[in-house]
Amino acid sequence: MPSPLAFDLLVIHSTVAEERMIIRDTRAAVYRGCDRRWKTNMRFCSFGVFDGHGGRECAEFLKNNITARVRSCLQSHHLVEDALKEAFSNVDNQFLRYSDENNIAETGSTAVVCLVTKTTIYCANTGDSRAILCRRAKTLQLSRDHKPNRSGGSVIFNRVMGRLGVSRAFGDASLKKYVTAEPEVTSFPLTVGDDFLILACDGLWDVVDNDAVAKIVRSKTSSQGIKEAAQALTSYAVRCGSNDNVTVIVVQLPMISA
Repeated sequence: MPSPLAFDLLVIHSTVAEERMIIRDTRAAVYRGCDRRWKTNMRFCSFGVFDGHGGRECAEFLKNNITARVRSCLQSHHLVEDALKEAFSNVDNQFLRYSDENNIAETGSTAVVCLVTKTTIYCANTGDSRAILCRRAKTLQLSRDHKPNRSGGSVIFNRVMGRLGVSRAFGDASLKKYVTAEPEVTSFPLTVGDDFLILACDGLWDVVDNDAVAKIVRSKTSSQGIKEAAQALTSYAVRCGSNDNVTVIVVQLPMISA
């Protein structure tokens, strides 16, 4: 059983979008911060990547609202998993009202959110942004991509109703009959040899596999540092032909003694 770790995380994020030759109306937003669960005094850090489609409004809304909602739900739920699910549902409902008021029914976003305590990583995912954990020489995928071929609904040319490239998403009011924002939530105990937590949008994962991502992070961090590791991932995705936004968060986890 590992002893509690010193709660000190080094976090870097990197993104490429506006400087690219391809101009898109979407963007990925990121959140990172630390807080304390009031009832149990549980300290945690949370990180999120939100990849918008049909406009940037939904991704920005999630960045600005989801963590406060998670914090609120943690006060009333014994299980972190239940708090994350309720938070996602509440924020989706909030955004649907906002989109109706502002006539933006076509905009939506994916979300991958990781909550890290002294003993556990919790991951909540809606859409095809992804989180992985580098553990010793292994790579663990913490989330599952919600692609249209997993939806069970009407899929045309690998898109929900021929329009949406993910089977779960926030927003997308015009397609809400077919897609849900309900996340899949997983939890993994922190253990000896857990080195890095990596969150990114599909602009990375569509062109670079998990093991290659982990290899780049380990190599760059050991020789140059975590900032260079995050930047190397976004640059490598562009060289591999990604024509999407590429946003990456790299979290260097503290050492745990056996």
